[in-house]
Amino acid sequence: MIKKVIAFCTLGVDVSELFAEMCLVSYTTDLIQKKMIYQFLVTYGESNGEIGLMAINTFLKDCKDNDK
Repeated sequence: MIKKVIAFCTLGVDVSELFAEMCLVSYTTDLIQKKMIYQFLVTYGESNGEIGLMAINTFLKDCKDNDK
C-alpha cells in the first residue's frame, strides 16, 4: 500500500485523503518505509495546517519509542 501511495504522489495524484492512514502505518521498524511515509507526511502536512498537527504528533510518538 505504501509504495502505491508514494507512486501516485510522484505522478501528481492528490492522495491527501490518505493522510490519516499513512500516519497509522508509520509505526513500522522498516527504515525505508518509514522514510517514504515521513516524506509523504511532511509534503502533505505543509499544505494543510490541521493535518500537519497529526504529522507532528506522529513524529513525537516515534521519537519516544525506544524500539524503532
